[in-house]
Amino acid sequence: MNIQRLKRLTKSVFITTLMLGMTSCKGQIETNKVIEIFKGIEIGNDSYSFSEESVFELNGQKYSLRGRAFYTLDGNINNLIVYKPEGALEYDKDDILNDSDILGFYGFPINQNWTYKNNQLVNKKGEVIEVQKVNEKLLKLKETDRITFFKIN
Repeated sequence: MNIQRLKRLTKSVFITTLMLGMTSCKGQIETNKVIEIFKGIEIGNDSYSFSEESVFELNGQKYSLRGRAFYTLDGNINNLIVYKPEGALEYDKDDILNDSDILGFYGFPINQNWTYKNNQLVNKKGEVIEVQKVNEKLLKLKETDRITFFKIN
């Protein structure tokens, strides 16, 4: 009788642990979080002069990046690349934390918590940005002559 109780107890503990493990893993893996923000402009003609490393093409349209910020999954800045005619300037997390004006000057937040849902970026404050989905992991926001891309995980 004691052996049967021990078996049932062991089985119950095992099932409970397994269920808790599965539900907590699902909660931790949050998809569609913004992990990268990059800003730039559309290039309209071939006489455009800027750093070649800042230029990329997407669906037949050329863009020149002005800056690119990389974030951790919890929304903290990881590093920043700023594109200049002379070449790219790279700032790591320590550089950014030592000179917080860098991000403000280039228009990137030090912390962000955007999540992609229903063709919108939504943050924890309830703010919403309407975006265009370019592909599975890339979103686009056109603001006058500037374009902001959001890469999601």
